[in-house]
Amino acid sequence: MRKILWATISVALISIVFEECKEKEESIPKYNVQFVATEGGTIEGESGEYEIGKYLFFNAIPNDGYYFDQWCDGNVNSGSYLIVEKDTTITATFKKKTITTVDLGLESGNLWATCNLGAYRPWDYGDYYAWGETETKEMYGSSNYKYWIYSDVEWLDSLKLTKYCHKAKYGKDGFVDSLTTLQPEDDAATAVWGTEYSTPTVDDWAELVNQCYLVYTHDYYGNKGIIVFKAKSDSDKGARGETNKLIDTPSESYTLSDPHIFIPFAGWRERVKGALNSGCSGRYWSASLRGNPHQAYNFAFDDYYTGPRCYLDVKGYDEYRQRGFSIRPIRRK
Repeated sequence: MRKILWATISVALISIVFEECKEKEESIPKYNVQFVATEGGTIEGESGEYEIGKYLFFNAIPNDGYYFDQWCDGNVNSGSYLIVEKDTTITATFKKKTITTVDLGLESGNLWATCNLGAYRPWDYGDYYAWGETETKEMYGSSNYKYWIYSDVEWLDSLKLTKYCHKAKYGKDGFVDSLTTLQPEDDAATAVWGTEYSTPTVDDWAELVNQCYLVYTHDYYGNKGIIVFKAKSDSDKGARGETNKLIDTPSESYTLSDPHIFIPFAGWRERVKGALNSGCSGRYWSASLRGNPHQAYNFAFDDYYTGPRCYLDVKGYDEYRQRGFSIRPIRRK
C-alpha cells in the first residue's frame, strides 16, 4: 500500500514540475520574423517564430547580374544580424548591375563613373589591376607582371620591359616602342566595361582634382574616402584646407543631392593576398607612363598621420606598374 502511495505521489510531483516547466516555456514571448528579398537575390536566413532575445544571423546573396544594395534599415553590409524583440520584416534590396556616370561640369566633357571597376556601389572597393593588365590576380608582383622579363635578381633594373617602353635601357635587348599611354586592348576599363570606357590619363585626373570641389569624409554610408562635387563657383575649384590638406567640413551649400562621385579608400594589392591599407589610403591608376617606364602615374590619397590629404600634383607621384591598384573609368563625350 505504501509503495502504491509513494508512486502516486511521485507521479503527481512529476506532473506538477512538468506543468510548471510547460507554463514557463509558454510564458517566453515569441515573435514572427519574416525575410523578404526583392527580385535579383535571396536571403540566407529562415523566416519563423523566435523567442525574444534570440540572435539571428542572415546574409544577402545576389543572383548573377545583380548586386546587393541594402537592407530595409539602410545597412549596406550583406551579412547582418537581428536581436529578436518584436514582429519584424527584414527586406533585402537587390539591383541590376548597371554602369552609371556623372557630369561634373569639366571642360573636357569627361563623364566619370560612379563606381570603381568591378564594383556597383560607390563605396565598394571593386577589383585591382596591374598597370596594362586586363585581368585580376591573387597576388601582384615582379614575378607575374605581364610586360616584364623576370629574373631572380631583386633589382628593378634587371626587369626588362616588353611593351610600353620609351627608353632602351629598360627594354628587353634595347626594346623601345615609345608607347606612353595605354592602348585600348590593354586597358582594363575598356576590356571589362566596353569601348565607351577607358582609364583616365594623368591629365584627366589633374582636371578632376583642379576643377572640382574635393571633400574628405569618414562617413559616406559608413565608408571613408573623397567626395568629388561639381564645383558651384570658381573659388571652390581645387579648394584646400590648412597646409594644403583636403577639406573635411564642406560648405553648407553642398549636399549629397548635388552631382558628385565618391572615391573610396580602397588601398592597393601587392605581394600578399588582400588589400593593403584599405580604409586609410587609395591608389588609382592613370593610363599614362612616367619618365621611368617601370612606373605609371596614379592618383593617390591617404589619412595616415598628417590628416586627410591627396597628392594634388598627380604628375609627381609615381608607382611601379606591377602593383594592383583601383581603376575609376571615364566615358568621353
